[in-house]
Amino acid sequence: MNTTTTPKQTAYKTWGRLPCLLLALLLALPLRAPALEPHPVLSAALSMLEEGNPFIARYNGLTGSAVEARFPLGAPYFFGGLAEEKILRVMQPWQESRYYKMDRFYLYGLDCGGFTAWVLKQAGRPRHPAIARLLSRDRAFDQNRLNLGSLPWAELPQHLKPGDLYALRHNLGRHIMLYIGTLKDFGYTEDSLPAALKPYLHYPLVAHASANPFYYRRYTRYIARHIKITPVTPPDGGVMVSLLGVPKDAAPYSLPNPALPGREPDSTSHYFLLSGYPLTVYDPSGALYAGWFRW
Repeated sequence: MNTTTTPKQTAYKTWGRLPCLLLALLLALPLRAPALEPHPVLSAALSMLEEGNPFIARYNGLTGSAVEARFPLGAPYFFGGLAEEKILRVMQPWQESRYYKMDRFYLYGLDCGGFTAWVLKQAGRPRHPAIARLLSRDRAFDQNRLNLGSLPWAELPQHLKPGDLYALRHNLGRHIMLYIGTLKDFGYTEDSLPAALKPYLHYPLVAHASANPFYYRRYTRYIARHIKITPVTPPDGGVMVSLLGVPKDAAPYSLPNPALPGREPDSTSHYFLLSGYPLTVYDPSGALYAGWFRW
């Protein structure tokens, strides 16, 4: 029997195997995350950051958007604040509380729930319920809960979309944040990041209103220059971008949050420096309860 293979047969066998070879090659390649695109949630959330923030610049550069900071120093924190039109007004509390003293004035801003509700409204989405109700395991929100609790932090973004909410309860109260993507989504690579940040390229980034010592410093100077009413207490925080799930001791820098009159110092901000921006970390490891929600 003649077992010689002709050139035609050889070519047929090679081309016949080619689809399988191509499929194997494609499966071996790493999946690429979709490019960052203009998104109403991102545009609204980033607009509450301060001028010069690198996340605004990168978002505009990658998407062709023209987001600008609504407030040059960023939107300050004010417990109970939810009205954009009142931001930076000088307010006097109507009653004494652990947050405010009747003999002092404060700058109005947004608290965590006020910020997330405002962003969702700008994006044409319904307002989320109060954080306490969201975390109450009310079955009315079963369709909004994302079952992601057991996933590693670096894998969570594969299942999240901009505008997803992360809410938690801790010893000091409750907090809520908006997912906005990852450092990779914003065009960063391991080569472009500081060494300490390289392991967290794929970790979730959140925008939220919370304690931040840099807001206190900026607005202390603002009050001295622009406001004649005294005494006005600078805000102890504001809207910022943070890395979620990074251990606090992984961040190379830290700064105590301000101890305002009538309050005990709550915590210390731990952060990385990213293009000069103090990128804080939010470590929810001590949360009593936490969950992801899609609204």
